[in-house]
Amino acid sequence: MHITQQKEELRQSIAQRLSALTPEQREAESRSICRRILENIPKDAVICVYNALKKEPDLQLLISSFLESGQPVYMARFADQQLEFRQIEDMENLVKGELNILEPPAAAPLLPADQSVVVIVPGRAFDKNCNRLGRGNGGYDKWIQKTPSIT
Repeated sequence: MHITQQKEELRQSIAQRLSALTPEQREAESRSICRRILENIPKDAVICVYNALKKEPDLQLLISSFLESGQPVYMARFADQQLEFRQIEDMENLVKGELNILEPPAAAPLLPADQSVVVIVPGRAFDKNCNRLGRGNGGYDKWIQKTPSIT
């Protein structure tokens, strides 16, 4: 079996497991994930996050905590099928983007290329070596490869 087919089968298997979660289980898992991330992020870090899809852990608690603490927060945005991160001040000014996901507007400040950041990256699965299986379009993987300043 080709690796592309293996990845697609793994994505489908994980999607089935996620679909089986009740709303209460999904909410509890999201809170747990947000708590664990908050415990491990330096208080002075510049943060890059994504706005979660319905089948992904809800990161609203996490994003709100970063914003309330005054940490600079940059959110993923797709422009011309390329991933970029733009600064957000709150969750109220987000707009629907190319992928129908709420994201920062195009006029929001762009993450400086030389900025050292902590990036929270979505993934369907991770192996023991921290290799990521994403949703399949490669946007984050391409951004990670061309960005030397990520932690």
